[in-house]
Amino acid sequence: MAGKILLLGANERACFSVARNLSRHQYVVDVANWGPHEISRSRFVNEFHVLPKVEYDLESFYKAFIQLVSTRSYWLILPINDLAVEFLNRYKNEIEKFCIVGGINEPSTICYSRNKYELWRICRESSIHVPDSRLVQSLEEFKAVKSSLGYPLIAKPVSSRKIIGNRIYSFTVRKYSDEESLEDFVRERIQVIPIMLQEIVSGFGIGFNFLAHHGKLIAWYMHERINEPAGGGESSYRKTIIGDKYAIADKSRLLIEKIGWHGVGMIEYKVSDGKAYVMELNGRFWGSIELGIFAGMELPYWQVLYNYEQQPLPPVAMTCNREVYARNLRNDLLSSLKQKSLKKTFQWFTSIPKMLRSSECIEDSVFADFRFRISMWGTLISKFGRNRWDGLLRRFASISRNRPGVKQEYRKVVFICEGNICRSPFAEHYLRIIRPDINVASAGLQFQSSKMSPLNAIRAAGDSGIDLSLHSSSYVSDLKMEEFDALFVMDKLNFQKIAKGYPHLLSRVYFLDPQVPIPDPYGKSVEEFKICYNRIKQLVEEIFSK
Repeated sequence: MAGKILLLGANERACFSVARNLSRHQYVVDVANWGPHEISRSRFVNEFHVLPKVEYDLESFYKAFIQLVSTRSYWLILPINDLAVEFLNRYKNEIEKFCIVGGINEPSTICYSRNKYELWRICRESSIHVPDSRLVQSLEEFKAVKSSLGYPLIAKPVSSRKIIGNRIYSFTVRKYSDEESLEDFVRERIQVIPIMLQEIVSGFGIGFNFLAHHGKLIAWYMHERINEPAGGGESSYRKTIIGDKYAIADKSRLLIEKIGWHGVGMIEYKVSDGKAYVMELNGRFWGSIELGIFAGMELPYWQVLYNYEQQPLPPVAMTCNREVYARNLRNDLLSSLKQKSLKKTFQWFTSIPKMLRSSECIEDSVFADFRFRISMWGTLISKFGRNRWDGLLRRFASISRNRPGVKQEYRKVVFICEGNICRSPFAEHYLRIIRPDINVASAGLQFQSSKMSPLNAIRAAGDSGIDLSLHSSSYVSDLKMEEFDALFVMDKLNFQKIAKGYPHLLSRVYFLDPQVPIPDPYGKSVEEFKICYNRIKQLVEEIFSK
């Protein structure tokens, strides 16, 4: 055994399963994360390190990470989630001066897990089924094809994570049933990432979970999702599959060999009308990995053993010959409750006897790691109570009456709302009209910049002589907030976020309307946008008219 292993990125499923599997083989496992996490209480984690937020300030995170690895005797680093993959991929050469960076393929290979379009393209070239898709890389390209699209469809940014400047942006997949909602989605993202417009493949999901050594399969198994969220995401109940009815193993072996994949991965398939369609490739440990470990497929340990300790490879790829089940008890219960169906909830409780079978694994059992699992349940209960309390406060608490005098003069002001695509840009443009002598800007509290305003915002603003069609959003940290005489927010949530991020500027923060919040019209009708904008005009005139 070579030395200590550092897992980068904390979560309750993959991180716990990998840490436990490696610890049971006598490896010392540390975890580093961008913030506290309950995994720090796990008996399988030697040390837990809290680092700065990686999404917001990549450079600061890099400095803190280098400080950590340069003062610890780590032998190997393994990424647990997509943020960790993105960071280690960017800084692999610098970090490998101190230790091995595992789980990061060469650029010509890792692109197939980081870019969904590249995976789709090579699958087409290899005669592997994929959903029909179109790639759009600009708003103009989208407008040229939007009338020919069939609905509903899936809008899929080509990457889940992407480094832009000093930040890591996150992108999600959405389903759309109409052209206008889809165009708003595209307008918010197309300036920073291309988007695939993909047909919906109905059916059930199968995961091909594997470990490879430079394109050669070392071990693999398949699982079927039994309970999974309606909108996608990690399944809460799944089983291993014995046999290969849809020739998924052959397709996967061909793909893995062609791209030369090295390390663990999961190819996600959707089976429809007897055909298995490749949906994406997860190039790191996945949330359901506990199922494979329970079935005897110790991919975390084998990855270290064969790919980094250079043990002789098995002559034949190892595979699973047991049908077993794994359930995440907490997520499974929450999923049944969210459906708000007495029948579904009753069915869940009647399934409890199944959990006692020898072929069934409860991956979040408190008996596996009491302190960690109890702390996870405690956090869930605490979050539930906090959300209810915050909701009551937002409903009944009076908003601060902090507001400047109407005749007060300002040289430089900024309007702030949630995304900087609806309320604050309108206020900025309107103030420019009535007071061209004031230096004015606007910004949003959502992390992503370069989003365009939605269509209904453009239409409503046009009635006031304001053109938002060319607006591109800014994040608050893009501006030097200290330079502004006044920071105007739209609602209590805006105020709370600014107070947390800029506590030293609270004396300059004002509600545009201290009596009643200005609700976000995002996703609403043109009429509701007009009501919002007329109110903003009135308030801006009251404060700034000479």
